[in-house]
Amino acid sequence: MVLGIANTLFCIPSLALFAIFVTLPFLGLGRKSALLALVLYAMMPMVINVYQGIKVVDKNVIEAAKGMGMNSNQILKEIQLPLAAPVMFAGVRITVVMATGIAAIAAYIGERNLGRLITEGLTRSNTEMILTGAILIAIIAIFLDTVLGSVEKALVPKGLKIDRSN
Repeated sequence: MVLGIANTLFCIPSLALFAIFVTLPFLGLGRKSALLALVLYAMMPMVINVYQGIKVVDKNVIEAAKGMGMNSNQILKEIQLPLAAPVMFAGVRITVVMATGIAAIAAYIGERNLGRLITEGLTRSNTEMILTGAILIAIIAIFLDTVLGSVEKALVPKGLKIDRSN
């Protein structure tokens, strides 16, 4: 059910989701609508990666843990979550980079961010302004992905790392 809701929300175009929230009286134009839309949009890759990470844990390992007398909470905390960590962390990285890009669209609903450079550049037919906004957002996304990659290297045990050489 949660996967279905996340998939449905992700199918709504981001600008449309921002527009829907702007029409709600308790949200209106600006930061509240933008944050709610971004959080809902970020659900999809996070939920999918957590689900897939836990789902792909080898059933033999889970059976061995049960044979050792572990209950389902212990199996989740001590076996499934650590083994799912690389896939879950990949979801965090994807979500952060995606949300960084989508946040620029919030400029259309009154949120003051780097997306304003792009929207105002489009309005003024100012290519330099558009490129400045796009390049700054791309640099921020690349920086955040690099930082999260370093955190992933520090947190995920060497034997559990995802091979990204292909």
